[in-house]
Amino acid sequence: MSKKGKLHTYTRSHMGPAGIRTPFTIGFIELPEGIKLFSLLTQCEPWDKVLAVGMEMEMVIETIREDEEGNEIVGYKFRPSVGESS
Repeated sequence: MSKKGKLHTYTRSHMGPAGIRTPFTIGFIELPEGIKLFSLLTQCEPWDKVLAVGMEMEMVIETIREDEEGNEIVGYKFRPSVGESS
């Protein structure tokens, strides 16, 4: 699977699962293979000025949250591709 895709849609959430800081931005990224991934979005503040449907996005590995013992839980997120963000 590709590590780059286009932002299909996005929203800002003020409620979420335990351990995830709110508010956070989430969206669907459409990969060239035709797959749409649901993902946290990162490095896109101010989100309402930076993000746009159809923009190029790239996958990054970042901390999602910490567990009860303070260990980092890492996973994928997407951010605007270099040169796309403001």
